[in-house]
Amino acid sequence: MFTAAVLPVLALLVIWSVFLIGHAYRLNMARSGLVPRDTLGAVGILTAPFLHGDLDHLFNNSVALFVLGWCLQYFYPKAALRVTLAVWLLGGFGVWLTARPEHHIGASGIVYGFASFLFFSGVIRRQRTLMAVSLLMVFLYGS
Repeated sequence: MFTAAVLPVLALLVIWSVFLIGHAYRLNMARSGLVPRDTLGAVGILTAPFLHGDLDHLFNNSVALFVLGWCLQYFYPKAALRVTLAVWLLGGFGVWLTARPEHHIGASGIVYGFASFLFFSGVIRRQRTLMAVSLLMVFLYGS
């Protein structure tokens, strides 16, 4: 159970470090976010999950990322990296293709991607625990 928390905690340390450095030096981190249908804005597919607008945004993403990331690592340790990369890159590309032309930041796409994967894999494998956790996180996170 402990080892499943290692990677989510490391990811959160990076996200929090980026936020604290940006806040300490008063950097406009949103400039490095995803800008749809803009060639330079495509870099945001990689950077946007590490950028957050304020402490509330960061905290909400952190709780959901930790819980869902832990579930992903615990229940699917062999697939967790592939799922994370797929959710991150495909979700980011989807935002780049379809979203309004503004800077997009945050890890919400990864949160909803993890929740979707856990829910649907729970349905397929008939694991009520996964379905319940993912729906609970979407309910709490979404509100």
